[in-house]
Amino acid sequence: MIDYEAFKKLFCEISGEPEFEIIFRGIKNSYMIIKYDDHVSFQRCGTNDGSGEYEYPGVSLQVIKG
Repeated sequence: MIDYEAFKKLFCEISGEPEFEIIFRGIKNSYMIIKYDDHVSFQRCGTNDGSGEYEYPGVSLQVIKG
């Protein structure tokens, strides 16, 4: 497990369109943050009812904590 600051540093250093899978304790679904050149996508993984994808201008604590 890494904290937000360590994640943000890693997120900013990696180029391309990396996908980060996030698992929260006590929550059935996992989530994914995908980095694009001009935005960040936050979405639920492994569901049949849609991903619930949301787009943000960048990674911030608001994206992580919802």
